[in-house]
Amino acid sequence: MKNMIKVVVLMAAMLVAGIGYSQDSWVFGLGGSGATSTKSSGGSGFGIGFDLGRTGNLLLPIQTGVRQGLTYANSDANGSQTLLNTALYNDWTVFTHKALEVFVGANVAATYGNTKPLFTIAPEAGVRLAVKKDVNLVGRVQYGFDLNDHARQQDYISYEVGIQFKF
Repeated sequence: MKNMIKVVVLMAAMLVAGIGYSQDSWVFGLGGSGATSTKSSGGSGFGIGFDLGRTGNLLLPIQTGVRQGLTYANSDANGSQTLLNTALYNDWTVFTHKALEVFVGANVAATYGNTKPLFTIAPEAGVRLAVKKDVNLVGRVQYGFDLNDHARQQDYISYEVGIQFKF
């Protein structure tokens, strides 16, 4: 219960960080994801996901929203699992050159399914490449910390590639 309170507070803080900035447009994204263990005896996973967010400005260009994912994971310790993941995220664009944007940010997530609930916080970084006026190709990588276990490293690097539409 104590960890659940921490997650709720972190999610609320991320939402408050998104309030009060100038808002530009909505974005909807679809993508494929993967995860790879940083341990030699670990496992891996793959999945699909979508996100819905809002772009704007808060000192720097920002994108804030929610992601939903469905993942199939296989590890030596837990066997195979089907997992759902819901995350709130904030990403700030730190570099822009022509059609390329580099962003950094963080997300707070809950993972559930045929496993005990897992709450994480993860720094993330990635790139957006504009292929049309309102269409971007997106690549992102993140490294999570387990909030159930005193912010212990998760020993997994997650990555996603996809497409985002502004409207």
